[in-house]
Amino acid sequence: MSAERHPLQQYWDLYGAGIKAKSLDIALEKKLFDFLYDYQSVAVIAVKMAFDAGMVEPWLTLLWSMNCLDRKKIDSRGFMYKRSELAEKHLCHSSDECCIDSLRFRYRTLSLSVSSLELGLKGLIYNPAKQTQTSVQEGWAAAAEKQIKQEQKNVSSHVLTELLPELPFRSEPESCLDIGGGAGFLLKSLADYFPQTRTTLFDFPATVNVAKENLCNSLCYDRFEFISGDINHDVIPGHYDFILCSSVFHFIRDLPALILNMWEILNPGGMILVLHSELTDSKEETAQVLPFYLPMKTRKLYVPQQNDIISRFMTMKDSRHVITKLLPGAPMAPLWAHGFVKEGRR
Repeated sequence: MSAERHPLQQYWDLYGAGIKAKSLDIALEKKLFDFLYDYQSVAVIAVKMAFDAGMVEPWLTLLWSMNCLDRKKIDSRGFMYKRSELAEKHLCHSSDECCIDSLRFRYRTLSLSVSSLELGLKGLIYNPAKQTQTSVQEGWAAAAEKQIKQEQKNVSSHVLTELLPELPFRSEPESCLDIGGGAGFLLKSLADYFPQTRTTLFDFPATVNVAKENLCNSLCYDRFEFISGDINHDVIPGHYDFILCSSVFHFIRDLPALILNMWEILNPGGMILVLHSELTDSKEETAQVLPFYLPMKTRKLYVPQQNDIISRFMTMKDSRHVITKLLPGAPMAPLWAHGFVKEGRR
């Protein structure tokens, strides 16, 4: 018998991944990792989880194989289990880097996307009339309170902080703008990196209120400014030396108008940084991105092809492309970072 994996194994693995995802979601719902701060026997865990003692060990073994649990053999009776270092960091409610809400939200939304994918491929999902402005804004505010907050605070902000030293700033910008800043933690990263800079967040009114609450105890709070508005209806006011726009373009109805607005409020010598997942000609990169963004495509939302964002910004007067970098550590799928400088001096 061949020692190599069968070519079909990649597809068998796909179907098996659903069991892994559901197993993790059950563990998060039951707060398994909060409980397993020390080694516990299978019998004790079964009682705590209200599960059948004879059924629970295979589930624990699967979670162990997924790096969620550590285990040690006690004797012929089997193993004891406790949470892994990774689980303690990100899968416990007591951790400052907890991402439970984020992970469970992604599980729910992706499960819904799976169940409705065929309808999407038939063009039967997208119906903008069903979404009122109020429901859209309330949805984004709720996300900023939980899953977006966790992803920004514990993942995206670190990705941005690592990228900032690579950007060719002439000097520290006097003013920064985060468009669609959500929970506010990317704004905080900018303020932490630029200690003299005034930083402004633009988002829906309810989302702005969430960001204010998230950041109210920050030592940088006196340098934060907040502007409420609807990016699909309102012109962003002011002038800025640095503008950040992360994963916003998907939801823009008139992208050329937004890009023009961004360029007009960018000071000469200033920089725009756009962070976005993109579809490329690479099979490997497509495999990392499209499972998360195919549902967006079936809803007729914008998912950029490689170089499309660059092409759009290079049509702006006095535009110079200064950086393109792949960011593999972003939530869910890699992001592409594109930076553009507006030639001239402020």
